[in-house]
Parts: sequence; structure tokens; C-alpha cells
Amino acid sequence: MPPKKVAKRNRPFPAEKLAQATNEEDEINEDPGAPEGSGYRGEVEDPPRRSSSPPFLNPEGVRLDEEGDDDREEGGNGGEMESPPRVASAMEASRRARTTGADELKLEVLSGPAKGMAPVLISSESAVIGRIKKGTAVHIKDPTISERHAVVSWDETKGEWNISDLGSSNGTFLNGARVRKGTLHPLRDCDVLHLGLETDMFVLVTPKFALDDISMYDLAAFQGELAIKRAEAKVDLEIAFMQKKIKALKRHLIESAHTSES
Repeated sequence: MPPKKVAKRNRPFPAEKLAQATNEEDEINEDPGAPEGSGYRGEVEDPPRRSSSPPFLNPEGVRLDEEGDDDREEGGNGGEMESPPRVASAMEASRRARTTGADELKLEVLSGPAKGMAPVLISSESAVIGRIKKGTAVHIKDPTISERHAVVSWDETKGEWNISDLGSSNGTFLNGARVRKGTLHPLRDCDVLHLGLETDMFVLVTPKFALDDISMYDLAAFQGELAIKRAEAKVDLEIAFMQKKIKALKRHLIESAHTSES
């Protein structure tokens, strides 16, 4: 049978979007009508070949390859193909046998005054992020963050985590786009949250697996692929942060030179 087609990804990966926003302008683009990128397209392919840059997984668990090449030779065996990657089958099995309860959600501070704090595991289906300890599940020591800044919540019907702003003074941004008060924005693994003026947070969403329906090999393969994807995303983010710092330093030096001349 012919390989399944994977739906187009309607937005670029978070690190790419952040890097693009950094290169184009210093301030985050808040225009909701701005184009979000060309997206990705891929196909379920033969068992994966080792490469230096493993493909990403989409929320369905299917491999996303930039090229989407079909390796079958023309005039071959009439469309016959080998089994899809075991990682994809693991995710498919988990989705079919999903258990009640939220996927694991962790928030990791990447930049700002609270950088270095341990990643926070969200242990309830609704958790407030804010500057004060009382009434918040995620306490961030950043004076530019509001006391009750934003809230993350689990939607059991859709099977996804969401974030909503609580009327913060300096705003909440998801992958560079403003999160409006009272509106729910889905969170995906490797998303980037920007809170206040200085704090960036890395989103880690790990699906729950029905262990009776998948093999330990499939689970280990998925966990390995997920770890590689997250590591690559963090490297891209560190590069984007460094480029932003360099641009700010250059601007400061130019302004200082103009001041001294006058």
C-alpha cells in the first residue's frame, strides 16, 4: 500500500521562529496576521537511516522529514513497502489506548533573573505562573512578571495543555506571538514562552503511554528521539539568544559613540 501522507505543519518550529524574529527586529512581532512560515511536509518512510540530524516528530508521532523523498524505485514492487518506523508505531499505539489524565508538562527557565532554577513539573491540571509564592504553582523571581501572570491548564477533551494570560502588565508570548487575556493557546513540546521583559521558558510535553499496548523497545526509541529533538531545539535557542545579545551590544556601543561625540 502507498505510504501515508502527513499533514502540512502550519507553523515553523519555535527555535526557527524565534531566530527569525531576532534577526528581523529587536522587539517581538505581536501582529497576529503576520505570516507564520512555509511549514513542513513529510511522509512515513522506510525504517530510518542513521543521520547526523534526526527528524522531528509531529504531535501525532509521525516522522517529519524536510525533503519527504520517496526512496522506492520506479517500476518496483507495485507500492509494497516495509513497516513504518517503530517510533511512529509507538506513538500510534499510545494514541489509540490513551489513558485518562494529563500528559507530563515541565517548564524550564532558559533566561532571565531565575535562570538556573530547576525545571518545574506541573502536578495539577491547572497551575498559575507568577512572581509571588502564594497561590502560584510556578514561582519566578522576576520583577517584570506580574504576581499572577499566566495560567496553564489541561484540556482532557482535546488532550492538550493550554496557556492563557491573566492580565499581566508586561505580557505573555508563545513562540513570539502575544497570548491574549482569556484566550487559550495550545502548548507543544519545545515551545518557548516569554514572560515579562526578561524570562524565557522552555516547554517540555511528554505524552503518556499505555505501557500494555507498546513494547519497551518502542518506548525507548521514542524517548531517545525526543531527547535529541529537545537538545537540538535548545542549541538553536541559545544561538538566537546570543544573536540578540550581540545586536543589543552593538546598538549600545553605537549610542555611546554618538553621545561621546556630542
